[in-house]
This record gives sequence, structure tokens and C-alpha cells, in this order.
Amino acid sequence: MKRKGLSPTARTLAECRRRGWIAQVVEQTIPRTFIKRDLFGVIDIVAVTTESCILGIQATSGTNHAARISKALAEPRIIPWLRAGGFVEIWSWAKQGARGKSKRWTLRVQPIGIDDCKAHCPAEYEESDPKDEAA
Repeated sequence: MKRKGLSPTARTLAECRRRGWIAQVVEQTIPRTFIKRDLFGVIDIVAVTTESCILGIQATSGTNHAARISKALAEPRIIPWLRAGGFVEIWSWAKQGARGKSKRWTLRVQPIGIDDCKAHCPAEYEESDPKDEAA
């Protein structure tokens, strides 16, 4: 029987700690279901980096990388996180290596910024003008 490996979340948590970061899983499993709920619909892990940055990480497999980028870009709740100075990254894990050679787990990191979100769905992220609210 083939042994099941670590999940992308477990690999990501281990990598954060290897880098000396403080990290915690914030993804929740809804009781009596197999449904998982991410923080703000996107974030699985929150890490405080050695540069004192707050980083929200979406951990996934290599085959789901593009789907998780689309999910993050479509989620308006990450905009306040980004505006408050937090960062969001998609971390995907895949086994890679030359044909005929042993495969190694490799990490791919994709930062998501406010400009990425605005380009994906500009109407969702229009800021109101404070002068309009004063009138």
C-alpha cells in the first residue's frame, strides 16, 4: 500500500517554520462535513516573517495553482487585508525532476497584490472618493 504524503498545508507550515517565521493554520473544517473554510475565502496560513511582514498564504498542489490564483483574484475580502499592509501569496507544491531521475518536492510562490485584483475585476475595487462622502 502506498503511503500518503504530507498535505500542501503541512508542507507550507513546515517551510514557514524552516524559514524562522511564526506561522499558524487559520483554515477551518466545518464540523461533521468535509468542507474547509479559508480565512477571507483565500488564506490557509498566516505567517509573520522575519522582516515583520504579515503574510496570508493559500497552500495548494501544483495542479491547482492557476485555480487558486483565480479564486484569490475573485475574492473581494482580501482587498482590506492588502490595504492594511498584509501580503497574500499562493504557494503550490509539485514533484518535479528530470525524466528518469528521482522527483523532489518543489515550491512555486505567486504574490497577489491589489493591482492584480483590480485588473481582474476593476468594478469591485473602485474606491469611493472621500470628497463625495463629505457632501
